[in-house]
Amino acid sequence: MMKSGRQIARGSVTAALWGTLSITVVAQPPYTTAQANAGEIEFDRKCAECHEPLDGFPRRAPALFGADFEDRWRERPVRDLFVRMRDGMPPAGVRPTGDGFTNVLAYLLRLNGQSAGTVPLDPLSYEPLFAP
Repeated sequence: MMKSGRQIARGSVTAALWGTLSITVVAQPPYTTAQANAGEIEFDRKCAECHEPLDGFPRRAPALFGADFEDRWRERPVRDLFVRMRDGMPPAGVRPTGDGFTNVLAYLLRLNGQSAGTVPLDPLSYEPLFAP
């Protein structure tokens, strides 16, 4: 039995021809590999100290990947996390400059299983961080 209308499947494009055309596109925030690579370097320098456990010591700040992170940010727009990062991270020390926060956000998207593309990340986008 063919379903009509939209069928949502994360990260997929579906087309079916059988009397009707059904196309499903699930948007994920775009980012480039270059952004994520730069973000990984920035994250290691300025974020990992608090957001990753070190040598058996617990992390001092919430994890930025995994189920808990995805549940917390799932339907919130990209801009919410970007503004949170830009306005409050790190609470002390040297902050990223220029595109640093955008690149860290791209790295977090990659860390959470989203694929890179050719369109740079717009940190003020209203797209959800994770497709429902």
